[in-house]
Amino acid sequence: MIKKICLLPLLFIILVIGVDAVDGDISSQIEIKESHNILVEGVSWRAYDIDCQKGDMLLGSFEVVCDGSLFFGDEKKYDDWSLEGIQFYILDNVNYSLFVEGQTFVAAFARNNVLSLRWTFEVPSKGVWYIVYYNDSIYIMTINGTLDRTDAINSFVVLTLVIIGGFTAGGLGFIIKGKNESHG
Repeated sequence: MIKKICLLPLLFIILVIGVDAVDGDISSQIEIKESHNILVEGVSWRAYDIDCQKGDMLLGSFEVVCDGSLFFGDEKKYDDWSLEGIQFYILDNVNYSLFVEGQTFVAAFARNNVLSLRWTFEVPSKGVWYIVYYNDSIYIMTINGTLDRTDAINSFVVLTLVIIGGFTAGGLGFIIKGKNESHG
């Protein structure tokens, strides 16, 4: 009976101090325009914040790799694992907070159970946006990918230069064509 009484406070401490069912990590360490290899433990997530302006374009690609490990240093490499993929979200600040709190959220961009993805997202409003890789399986997943951002101003400038260049090339073509016809 004394052993049971001693175990009750220990059980209570574990339940009170224990971690959530889904752990996660926020990091600003993902580098724009560089490839990244992200390790996401089972039933957890990794998020990266990016300060954006309205109209910025976020684009990237990734591939999910899993060797059947349940934990770091797992030598067994379970053969019966089934790779279902990860959940990929792009969230604004409000919905990211809801996601972290385990509440219902609305992703601005979402793809479920993906093993590989090439994606593009136009940022609808200024602020911090979050790239979230959520692994809802029990296996460790590695995400190999790239991330890039094109500023809205740069996109506008490029589009303007392309249009001006097109008109200039067309105008020069008509001038040259006109000179060739007048000499011919």
